[in-house]
Amino acid sequence: MDELSNNTDGVSFNRLASILRGKISRVTLIKELNKLKESNLISVEKDHFHRQKKIFKLNSRVINLIREIRVHEEIALGDPINSFSTLFQEYCKKIKETRDELLRSYLKIRLSRYVISIIHNF
Repeated sequence: MDELSNNTDGVSFNRLASILRGKISRVTLIKELNKLKESNLISVEKDHFHRQKKIFKLNSRVINLIREIRVHEEIALGDPINSFSTLFQEYCKKIKETRDELLRSYLKIRLSRYVISIIHNF
């Protein structure tokens, strides 16, 4: 979802597979994209320039959620000791508010990666 959030206008499957090469197989990527589509976290549109090409986009609710979280992450980067508690509380609040289990899992993973990066940079 991070890669999809970095491409708010959408990204094609081949481009996404290229970005994630070595991290995830194409077969697994197809399965994960289908799960996200079934959960209505992403939309799939046909490319206007190439009829076989599909464009994958996060839905606006997920984009807004990630934008809100990024604001708190940026604040925490500037002052990790004083801002970490606020960041953690914000993540917990968003996780509790979210009903979709895939999105909840994503937020938990994102929080854990962020905590690890703060510790490594400390």
